[in-house]
Amino acid sequence: MFIEKFTRFIDWPTGSNVTALNKPFIIGIYGETDIKDELVQIYGKQNILDKEVKVKNLGLKNINDCDLLIIAENKLADMPKITEFLKDSKVLTIGETADFAEEGAMIAYVLKDNKIRFIINQKQAVDCGFKISHLLLNLAEVINPVNQK
Repeated sequence: MFIEKFTRFIDWPTGSNVTALNKPFIIGIYGETDIKDELVQIYGKQNILDKEVKVKNLGLKNINDCDLLIIAENKLADMPKITEFLKDSKVLTIGETADFAEEGAMIAYVLKDNKIRFIINQKQAVDCGFKISHLLLNLAEVINPVNQK
């Protein structure tokens, strides 16, 4: 699963739960998606950033109760609310279609030529305190690029 690989190349903002000891890495799911069962199966046995992983379904009011939020394709219309709600949080957002990056998700993934491709909205990530490695940026389509220090 690509999620664990992404996390190796992303620095979370200072003060996030990811940097806290003895706290699990929480993947939140917002909306209906087929990926949840796969996530539970994979991350029941595998850690992310040396942390136990928990996968939770979340509603709009508690979408900040995670470290990484996967936004289902059927929730694209909620992106303005989601980005406003998460603007001061330390939650990495991943959308299930290319449109999500344009609408404010930090990462969007698409299946193209039987391969998973991804788009990174670098400005959105940087504005939320995330730093994405150039190694990951070089593999992605980057929209709204910025210079990172």
